[in-house]
Amino acid sequence: MFKGEQMNNRVILLALLSMIILSGTASASTMVYGNLPKYVQAYLGQYIPSNAEVAANFTQLSLGRDTYLQMQINATSALLINTTNNTASFVLNPSTAASVLQPVLIAKYYPSNAVIGALKANVSAFYNESSPFLIDCQRETGQLISVNLTGGNVTIACSAESNCRRAQKAYGTTGSFYAGLLNLTPQYGLYNSSIQLFIRTLDRMNQSNAGASLTTMQNVLLQLPAEEYALTTNPLFSPPTNITISQILECNGYPTFGAPPSAWWCNQVGYCARTNFTQQSFVNIQDIMAQLLALPLSQSGINDIAANYTTTALLFYSPVYSAKQSVLLRGFYNTTYPEYNSSVANATALLSRLSNATLNASLSNIVSIYSTIEKNGINQNITQANATFQSAFRNFTNTYKNASSQFLPVYHNAQNSTALIIIDQLDYQGPPPPNVGALASEQAYINTKLNAKLNMSEVSMFSSQIRALASQARSLSAPVTTPSVLKSIDGGAVTAILAGQSGTIAQKTASAPLWAAIISMILGIIIVLVIIEFTYVRLSRNRRIIVNSRVKRAWTVVFLILFLLVVIYALGTYAIAQSANAFLPASGFISAVSGSNTVVIVQNQTTEPITQCMASLKATLNKRGFTVETFNLTGSCIGSSGAVIPASECYDSLIASGSPIINVSSSSNSSIVYRGLYGNILYVSGQPIQGPACLINTMAKVV
Repeated sequence: MFKGEQMNNRVILLALLSMIILSGTASASTMVYGNLPKYVQAYLGQYIPSNAEVAANFTQLSLGRDTYLQMQINATSALLINTTNNTASFVLNPSTAASVLQPVLIAKYYPSNAVIGALKANVSAFYNESSPFLIDCQRETGQLISVNLTGGNVTIACSAESNCRRAQKAYGTTGSFYAGLLNLTPQYGLYNSSIQLFIRTLDRMNQSNAGASLTTMQNVLLQLPAEEYALTTNPLFSPPTNITISQILECNGYPTFGAPPSAWWCNQVGYCARTNFTQQSFVNIQDIMAQLLALPLSQSGINDIAANYTTTALLFYSPVYSAKQSVLLRGFYNTTYPEYNSSVANATALLSRLSNATLNASLSNIVSIYSTIEKNGINQNITQANATFQSAFRNFTNTYKNASSQFLPVYHNAQNSTALIIIDQLDYQGPPPPNVGALASEQAYINTKLNAKLNMSEVSMFSSQIRALASQARSLSAPVTTPSVLKSIDGGAVTAILAGQSGTIAQKTASAPLWAAIISMILGIIIVLVIIEFTYVRLSRNRRIIVNSRVKRAWTVVFLILFLLVVIYALGTYAIAQSANAFLPASGFISAVSGSNTVVIVQNQTTEPITQCMASLKATLNKRGFTVETFNLTGSCIGSSGAVIPASECYDSLIASGSPIINVSSSSNSSIVYRGLYGNILYVSGQPIQGPACLINTMAKVV
């Protein structure tokens, strides 16, 4: 056959094949957008622009009891819509899309009988053109009727044929001729098996196994060139016609048979006629297979189309879905995070003091669930995730409440009893009495245990001890000291006198002992004058005594002694007042707070821990019925006249009002001291004012 004729035949075959495949394509009934059910139109309206909806064609499909719509948007873009139970949704799972499309695609593109017949005809032609020459060579070497053709058996089979026997005698039992004898039947067996597998697979191919069958036939087709080459280059055969005379002449002096030479034809002995593998038939087979493999009949081809469908659906679905999911996720965080964060913090704090395996496991579980939700973000069913979280969170909060209801009352009672004992200790400038010291030591031991991890049996044991300590602390009486008595007698008068004077608060505080002494002096003088009036003056006026120089001297001595006592009293008052400026029993401030409706909190500088403490303190005092005023010593303020004045002047007015004042300092020195005749001021600094659970706040709860 001439090359030009072969090319023309191939073109005619391809054209015929294309027409056969196209004519076998099934055409399904379609509908337009306007004919779609309203629920489908409503669903598509959320995702796809209206112009694309109107221009698309829709085909009804089904898989089992589920119904679908194929939406062909344009020539290259399509997607699937699940319409089962009158609910529309895009098919986004490639595996589902492949299951829906597979029967449709196979029914549409499965090759017709004409195509299958053309393929089989070319395979048969290819085999029939080559097989006679191969079988004839087997006959001429005696191998056609022999069974076991290994080792020396090939020479025995050859000896049965006269021509082969002469050739074997000429070539010997080594070299190219012998190698050809050994390989002939195995090589033909592989080639024959491949052709038969191809034909058998083609005969058994149907719509259910089309993809697997085409894959098997393609694998055979890929093996055939190597098998054809092995037979063509077998030394028994004459060189093919494409080996020229000049190539053969170049073989003179070629090495003997050993390692495979690059010029294999130099080993050909030409005992059998050359093989006849017609390339045109093989090319026709390749062309038909190429077109069949290009059709979506194999699983990989169907999967590729399904992936394109789901990719197209995601292009429309993802932006809208992401926006909806983001709204749901923000709503989830807004409604859950504050309580979740607070509850986790509370449980973590509780577990630092209490050994409770159930609460620990519940805390780990809720943290894991919330972390998973945060990690998955919008790529999850947020409604379901929220339901899972809420269920776990309810269990977690119940577990926390059960554990905290047993531990926190004990812990808070310990704080309260600690505050009561500290208040008792603050009544003493030096070491407290043994009974107060004993309570403090016992409370310190309990606090040390509570700050370590306790089990529930230990919590129960300490509960009764703490209640007993609190009861004893409350029963202790405040000590009566001369500074506290002086404060109760002269404090109000001294404050009133100093309020009307000019000067700084420090100057007024420093001058308070002097004014207390002056008040004592004045009171003493008044008392002495009253004594003089009711004794000497009245007695002399009523002539109860005879006034002479001796009597006058005696009364003068008496009066001088009285005045000396007044001076001593004034000096003693000054000394006691100086002591009061340094320290007063804290119970005096507690009494001042109890007798007032207002408490003033004064700050010079502030930090975050102090701010937290002051917020807690204010809330506690408000809860107990006090009006709380807060005042900052920095900057300026509005005076009673409405004018802007320095903050210190407003502070001075607050002191003069007699309201109990808590003066908060940012100093790192931890101290709680009640002191001074001027005003009612408790000075607090350092650790007692740090954080929301500060000591000064606990003290406010128990006074």
